[in-house]
Amino acid sequence: MKNSIQGRHLRSSFPSPSIAMRRLILASVAALTLSPAALAEEVCTKVTIQINQQLVLTKQIFEATLGMTNDTASLVEDVELEFDFRRVVDGSDADPDFSVGVPTLEAGFTGLGLPSFENPLAWDLGNLLPGTSGTSKWKIDPLESATPLGENETFTVGGLLRYVKNGTPVAVPLFPVEIEVAPDAKLVLTYYLQDTVYSDDPLTPEIIEPSEPFILGLRIQNTGQGTAENVKISTGQPEIVENISGLIIAFKLFAAQIGCDPAVPLFELELGDIEPGANQVVRWVLSSSLKGEFDNFNADFTYVNPIGDQAGDGVIDTQASGTALAIHSVKLGANPGETVVDDTNPDFLVDEQAGDLLVDPFTQKAVEDLPTRVDSSDGVSYPVHYLLDVPMDAAPTTLDLVATVDVTIAQTGYVYLRIPDLGQGAFDLSQVARTGPDNQRVSFSVGSTASIANVWTTARNVDFANAIDPDGPGNLVPDAVQHLIHVFQEITVPGDYRYDLVFQPAPDAALSGDIDLVSVATGGTQVLSLNPGVEYGFRFYFMLGSITPQALGLPIVVNGIEVPLVFDAYTLLLLTDPAFQASLNFIGSLSGSGQAQAVVAVPPGLSPTLAGITFRHAYVLLDPVAQIVDFASNDESLTLVP
Repeated sequence: MKNSIQGRHLRSSFPSPSIAMRRLILASVAALTLSPAALAEEVCTKVTIQINQQLVLTKQIFEATLGMTNDTASLVEDVELEFDFRRVVDGSDADPDFSVGVPTLEAGFTGLGLPSFENPLAWDLGNLLPGTSGTSKWKIDPLESATPLGENETFTVGGLLRYVKNGTPVAVPLFPVEIEVAPDAKLVLTYYLQDTVYSDDPLTPEIIEPSEPFILGLRIQNTGQGTAENVKISTGQPEIVENISGLIIAFKLFAAQIGCDPAVPLFELELGDIEPGANQVVRWVLSSSLKGEFDNFNADFTYVNPIGDQAGDGVIDTQASGTALAIHSVKLGANPGETVVDDTNPDFLVDEQAGDLLVDPFTQKAVEDLPTRVDSSDGVSYPVHYLLDVPMDAAPTTLDLVATVDVTIAQTGYVYLRIPDLGQGAFDLSQVARTGPDNQRVSFSVGSTASIANVWTTARNVDFANAIDPDGPGNLVPDAVQHLIHVFQEITVPGDYRYDLVFQPAPDAALSGDIDLVSVATGGTQVLSLNPGVEYGFRFYFMLGSITPQALGLPIVVNGIEVPLVFDAYTLLLLTDPAFQASLNFIGSLSGSGQAQAVVAVPPGLSPTLAGITFRHAYVLLDPVAQIVDFASNDESLTLVP
């Protein structure tokens, strides 16, 4: 609008729906306490790490602009603007339903834009000099109370402009403008941290145990009536903020996963819109250089609203948000006949420490990683029954790769089975099939510890309770590797069930090719399969190559690891041409089960003089924490023929 009063011009816009969307930022800090195994019962090492995250989404914000022109020779003093918010439906006062930010004084006004002491919705703009113009802008944030019914509400935004001209107070009402306010999203954030971290045990300097990836998960539920738009989340690398023991320990974040999408080495993720009643799950894959247990995990949420402070009610339901200690990521509704529908998001098995009351018959120590409930991605929790050390009928052999497990399950609902693997790692579990009184044959695929799977395997060094070490007391060297098969499922009919465990021989080579000859005339493609083992899941790999026979040179050595190749011009090409590497998938990350594929593409019509050349390839893996090579595969060859 435009008013002309005593030779002064005033321009106002209250507010502008065309610029109604602004960013809202939530800074979330996760403080983790790691307690590695004790050197003695009375000794405990604690290391505290911190992971900083920032969640950004779009929120409805309105902007109001005031413009004043003083084209007289007199000073305009004590300019003050007071906002007035009202509901259109009944004209009632709506001032408590809005938060107004400190104005930006772009020109002219001499004040600081501070709120009035008597009225927080009245703003002191100072004076306006003769022959000058002043502009001030405010951001207006509708609070949750503005839409109590969860529906769009219409309001008017007006105000009263006060100033003093030639010693005379003047009050000018501003014409009210209608705005429509939509309900806000309300987000419930639940973090899931894998409570036991498996890596090198500081108690066994003689043995270097492999680092096993572990998971930090976040479930985001929108319990509000509005949509959380353009949700993005960024995560920083873990930082050690306290280490009272002085142990050298490192943490590394090296992959992220939205829902059940493939894991990617990206830490700025776009989650899109989260509609009312919908949810989203994000998982981050980390590793630690030492073994331990997380005995404390807190997430502190700092809400920064769009008007630049921490006032207001925010979009985060801090009362409902929280943390939990998780064991594994699973999928509810993944099999036919289950009562929960698969929503494409992972769910979490949670350990409520009930395992401390149970003794592992193998180690005679307290059971670790015992699931007592499962949290679904839609916010519902279900109890989990467990049966430990369910026996196999016999170990798999090369002549019989199928073992069976017969067990009576008396409970209905979600059931966890722990099955000691009699194959002791000589064979890889590839599939599990269940039959029983529900008259359904249910097949389960097998995953790794960090993958999303209802069946997974573990092979970990363990200590026996009260073991007598021949090297002397206190030298707690792991006595054995415990091979276990874990099965999580829903049982709808109690009774006798049979499980067929299908194995396959463990691969002899970490790298294998489907062919070893290709014609220079017709061309062809060799598919290289990378399979170093599930313990290397999510690791970064880099393929190297050579055309020099191994007998004609010394092998490449990286960080003390011998790579069975001879450095030559082809090796240099692969090291210096990332685009060529990427085109063949020679560089990337292994899957959660420790697998990947690369290709060697030979185009047709090559010169016959190239026949007889042999390409040899091998890959190396990077330690996710130290970022140094700690593994090299065997080599695989491809020979060009006429």
